[in-house]
This record gives sequence, structure tokens and C-alpha cells, in this order.
Amino acid sequence: MTGNLVWKKEFANNFLFSGIITADGKIIGNCEDQNMYALNPDTGDLIWQERTSGTSSRPFVMNGVIYFTGGGDGLLHALDAKTGQHIWKLESPDLKRNSGAWFFDTVTGADGKIYVSSYLSLFCYKAAR
Repeated sequence: MTGNLVWKKEFANNFLFSGIITADGKIIGNCEDQNMYALNPDTGDLIWQERTSGTSSRPFVMNGVIYFTGGGDGLLHALDAKTGQHIWKLESPDLKRNSGAWFFDTVTGADGKIYVSSYLSLFCYKAAR
């Protein structure tokens, strides 16, 4: 209500591409330092940190799982929102046809399915949960 600073957390790099989101009671963002972070929104304390791809799409959260595409590795990532640990990483099937057809951009989902695209195709995967 006052606009007064409550807390501040500094990082070695920025969140330029992924941005930050709030989900499952955490502030979540994929930093350009190749780590995803989850912070306590009240204190700024680190809840967990996981090595990822650096540059990434904006995180999408469904059923306690964080999904994003890694610009640094071209993979579709699924992380447990509670612990930050990877559940899986998937490579685009289109890479067999074209070496530049990795996963990129937005991930979305509904009804137990995750949707993601490469430069050639749209894919639907069964959600991790």
C-alpha cells in the first residue's frame, strides 16, 4: 500500500527472456546465468535453484510442474515446482528433419496435455502430472 521496498535480491545476470512468474506460492524465473530460481515472495529467500538452459521461454505451470523451452539447449523442460528438480527434458522430433527445428517460444497446456512448437511443427505431449 505504501510503495516502500520490502526486499531486494540481486543476481549475476538477468531474466530478460523468461521473465518472472508467480506460481505455487513462489516467484519463479529462468535466469540468463543458466539457473532457474524459486523465491519466497514475502522474504526474497531462495527456496530452490536448478541448472537449466539460460535463455528460455516464459515458464508455464500446470499441476505443480514448470514447463519451458530452453533457448540455450532447444529442449522442452519439465521441473517439479516444489523441489525444482527436473522431471524430464525432451528433444524436438523435428531435429531429425532439420537441425534448426528445436523447441522454441511459448509452452501452454490444459486437460493433462502440454503444447509446444518447433520451427516446423506443433506438438502435444502428455503432461508430467
